[in-house]
Amino acid sequence: MLENEKRNKVKSVTKKRGQLTLTFFDNNGIVKQKDTGLEVTKANRQKIWKLVPEFEQKLKEQAKEKEALSFGYYADMFLELKKDICKYDQYKSYVKRFKEYFGEDTLPRDIKLTQVKKFFANLTKKNGVGVTRNTKTAWRSALSSIMQLALE
Repeated sequence: MLENEKRNKVKSVTKKRGQLTLTFFDNNGIVKQKDTGLEVTKANRQKIWKLVPEFEQKLKEQAKEKEALSFGYYADMFLELKKDICKYDQYKSYVKRFKEYFGEDTLPRDIKLTQVKKFFANLTKKNGVGVTRNTKTAWRSALSSIMQLALE
């Protein structure tokens, strides 16, 4: 099997500690096991194999939920909440720059304080001139709101 084909798939049903255990690949392709709590019988094995497609579907749904937790997801949610505000275009440019710098697919927990400090230290206007303190405050407020959405 290729790496992507293994993800969220059941590998086998085995006996472990007197019970049937599912061995499967998680979203990262890592082998994991889950006890079923059922005794080792032929009927129970058949029952488990009938439930395998449902289990695999649940694994795929959990993977999609985790993907939705990226920085870009929360930045877009922030924009959606601000769409009726007169400063929407300003926020849109902030979010675009945040996504470029931090990465749209980055998880919010992976963004370090040093990265944020570097971003604000190098923050300039289009013509290369540094921004004022009030402008940096507006940028910080926007980034803080995005991170607060991620935290909640």
